[in-house]
Amino acid sequence: MTAIFGLSNFFFYFEADYFGVQASSRPLLHTWTLAVEEQFYLLWPLLLWALVKLPVLGRVLLIIVMIAASTAIGEYQLRGDPEAAFYLLPARVGELAMGGLVAVMMREYQSLKTLGQKTFLVLPLHLASLAFLVWAFFAYDGEGFPGLLALPPAIATALLLLFPVKGPFAALLTNSAARWIGLISYSAYLLHWPLLVFYEAWQLRSITQVEGLILIAVTLGLASLFYLYIEQPFRYKKGTLRRISNRAVGILASVSILALSSLAVMAWSSQSRIGGDNLVAGYTIHDIEAKRQAAFRERLKLVDANNCHQFSHEADTDFSHCLTLDPGKDNILVFGSSFAAGDGLMMKTAFPDANIQTLTVQGCLVTRTRYAKEYCRPVSTFVSENYDKINQFDIVVISHNWVSAFQEKHLRPFIDNITSPIVVLGPRGKLNTDSIKVLQGLSADDEGFASEAYLDKDEPILRERVSRISADNDMVYIDMYSILWENGALPLLVGEGELIYHDYGHYTPAGAAYVGQKFAQRFPRPDNLLSGPISPIPKLQIRKEATPELLELRQKRRIASQTRQTLVQGDGCHQRRSRPNIKFGHCLDIDSDKANILVIGNSFGAGDWLMLKAAYPEANVQKLTVQGCTPTYKVKSAHCSTVHGFISNNYDRINAFDLVIISQDWVDRFDQIRLDQVFERFIDNVSAPIVMFGPRGKISQNAFEILRRSDGDTTIELEDKFIEPSDLYNRGTIQAYAEQKGLSYVDMYDLLRTDERLPLLITPDQFLFYDHGHYTPAGAEYVGARFRARFPDPFNTLDN
Repeated sequence: MTAIFGLSNFFFYFEADYFGVQASSRPLLHTWTLAVEEQFYLLWPLLLWALVKLPVLGRVLLIIVMIAASTAIGEYQLRGDPEAAFYLLPARVGELAMGGLVAVMMREYQSLKTLGQKTFLVLPLHLASLAFLVWAFFAYDGEGFPGLLALPPAIATALLLLFPVKGPFAALLTNSAARWIGLISYSAYLLHWPLLVFYEAWQLRSITQVEGLILIAVTLGLASLFYLYIEQPFRYKKGTLRRISNRAVGILASVSILALSSLAVMAWSSQSRIGGDNLVAGYTIHDIEAKRQAAFRERLKLVDANNCHQFSHEADTDFSHCLTLDPGKDNILVFGSSFAAGDGLMMKTAFPDANIQTLTVQGCLVTRTRYAKEYCRPVSTFVSENYDKINQFDIVVISHNWVSAFQEKHLRPFIDNITSPIVVLGPRGKLNTDSIKVLQGLSADDEGFASEAYLDKDEPILRERVSRISADNDMVYIDMYSILWENGALPLLVGEGELIYHDYGHYTPAGAAYVGQKFAQRFPRPDNLLSGPISPIPKLQIRKEATPELLELRQKRRIASQTRQTLVQGDGCHQRRSRPNIKFGHCLDIDSDKANILVIGNSFGAGDWLMLKAAYPEANVQKLTVQGCTPTYKVKSAHCSTVHGFISNNYDRINAFDLVIISQDWVDRFDQIRLDQVFERFIDNVSAPIVMFGPRGKISQNAFEILRRSDGDTTIELEDKFIEPSDLYNRGTIQAYAEQKGLSYVDMYDLLRTDERLPLLITPDQFLFYDHGHYTPAGAEYVGARFRARFPDPFNTLDN
């Protein structure tokens, strides 16, 4: 009904949600665009009435203002209510008004026709517009659209209409095939989406490329019939001979509607797929769908019951009350996206006596500090400003809709600031289609279990990736897949005909309760979560249970990590991603009574600054370091470019130092060209003696994880098999580069090792590295002592 009356865009706006049923199950989803057009056609006559009273230039300017205002509205709504920007008229007026602007200009400015005859002028514009539209078709992914991104393709289309070309290039758009597709495009648009939705529902899977081509051919064929025998007859003026009779038109329309209805019945009929009205335990698809809709609404209420979930269409949420502690209970904080909101419900079932707090955002991993989505940023900012409160929780849980784009860097800003134990809930086993579609494909004998054939193809890869990142960063990983999928099958129905997922992976309230009960069987108490994973992880060894001694050692390691962070940031000369741009002027202070040493580099350089301060307490050791970047090389990241710019403007002050140390986390494999790109400009501008610190020999796994797998042997020393291959390769490359440039070189790999073996622990309770290669404070002192024994005077490094 909403489609018939031109209101379907409002329907889909209010129904559209990250939790909702997937678009692929909505056969009339595409009618929202027709609704927007119909609403525009009600507005446009009123505007024309105003336009005719204005001079020509006034008409053009008024339409341009209208387009600009619509674009601004779209850009504004994208930051707070992106669904409104997408579905509703205000943000879409500009695209439609662009066509009106073309019509007015072609009518009023006859000179455009004359200009269009000059092929040498308009041909480059024509081809550029066409090329841009082809590029935009592949490049635009919907992110940030409409708004400013809607203008370029609209302008390109307008230019094609204003300046059509003649000659051989005109055949690109005016050949018979292109013209015919244009004529039948309206009918093709009406038909293509229902055909696709019904076919996928019938097949219970996504279409193949061959099937897609067949569906395109069927769509074009049916659209041609619709154009010839339905559109055209109704377009003839009164008195003009119709191609076919009204009766024939009615018959064709009825047959078409009957065909589409039959296809829909074939696609969605549970009787034709499972035999009889019953699906499982006496419940039909209709019964389950009704329960699902009710469960969806109930889930939304439960997720936001404590006002600790940020929806995309809501104003910024105040999360201050979401960090409330209960001193008499175990305090657990759950972070993440909408999947984490579901896991918050799950954990409340698993641990009813604990204080479970949540801080979640629709579609965002709140541990990140940089987002394209505007509504995610305030939450990330809140997190970054409240690490002290977060670290008062007994356990911090991270949960997310893990997707293929996820990388360790998305967690890094959060991990670096958390001292509480972190538990990561891994991928739960998302389906590759909607759960209702899976049920339609099952027989009564399947008893409502989905096999791994319905598992999303990326889940195994993501299980391995998330578990590895967790291990490398000393976070406990819990493989949720192994809890939900028993023997490679997922129970789709739990309780009284309730779905476990209301879509492809979000729990229903009944699903959250079911998983919570299973979770509690594995982890009877919250502190059991810290015991580690519960099942083998693909491609990884099974982690051994942590002994109390190891758990105590892990806590000391966390404290060491936090202490190092405080020390590194204490002098205000280390730029982190999450900190505002800092002023480095004081970092280049010279003490005329001391040896002045300047360390330049990334976070490894910050560690070597600590080491050199321990080695030479009598020296003035300064640093200019930045997280994740080499400041001698200009990159796009804002926090990196700030430091690089400061260095570029202060070579005279840098040259006042007695020694300049370059210390770097040598990642990947460096060659001569790459080294020149990173360092050549810096070397050419620095006249002070330069010493390059070579790779220290990063370990390929987290230090604690290696210790855990060694049965707690605290005397373990590492062989080269534990070292990153790139570090072994870069030793010789960087040394040769330093020699070529006339620089001194210190082989840190050789300095840290005894008999080519690296100590994992420097005392029974202190790690050398707190992760894969960053010194702990005790590690920096240990290396500093070895450094001074090798170089009693800092200027001895120049002899290397």
